[in-house]
Amino acid sequence: VDNSCMETLDLSGCSIDADCALLIAQTLKRSKTIRSLILQKVYLNSDGLVCLVDLFLASLSLKHVDLRGNELGDIAKAQAQNVCEQKGIQLLTEGRITFNRGVVHFNYKLEED
Repeated sequence: VDNSCMETLDLSGCSIDADCALLIAQTLKRSKTIRSLILQKVYLNSDGLVCLVDLFLASLSLKHVDLRGNELGDIAKAQAQNVCEQKGIQLLTEGRITFNRGVVHFNYKLEED
């Protein structure tokens, strides 16, 4: 996928399992511009979050991750919070979910190499 200018990826409301989370992580690790990853209410679990932690470690541009509304296990969530704190990434896992009206969302087909 050509993500050379994508700054925000919002897949809120989609169903994302561990395989999909791994594909997202592998794809976005190559991005130099991604700043925000929004995955509100995507049915992400601990296995999926573990896949995303690799992205958090590798990304040089990621600054905000919103995982509110998911069933994240305490151990995986603590690991993600620790990594994000070390990397200076704002991680939201709890709190009220708000939807931005008037925001244009684009669908990108994620492909493996």
